[in-house]
Amino acid sequence: MSKGTKEFLRKAFKCTDRVVRKALNHEEGSDSDLCKKIRAVALQRDGVTMVTLPEMETIHTADGRMVQTFPNGVRIEAETRGAGMVRVIRDGETVRSWENPKCNEFEAIQLLAMSL
Repeated sequence: MSKGTKEFLRKAFKCTDRVVRKALNHEEGSDSDLCKKIRAVALQRDGVTMVTLPEMETIHTADGRMVQTFPNGVRIEAETRGAGMVRVIRDGETVRSWENPKCNEFEAIQLLAMSL
């Protein structure tokens, strides 16, 4: 987001830079009505929704697969060529699978993997 938009938000909502940063970064305590309004106006301007997930190992193989391994031991295996099958695997067993999920569905798949 541009510096100008952050300044606009600060002035429009009569708040500090810290409040704007807290709202935009979804920091703890940013679920107030003010922070929600700041985020809504930011998206109307030049703001972009970003997804932040815990760190996980991601490997892309030469044969067209992607494997993400989460700290809880759960893996996501995805075919990046061909059928596009995506599987969530725990303890060697497929918990759930999808055929050709859309990119915007992948966050939900990752959240499922993290929750197991």
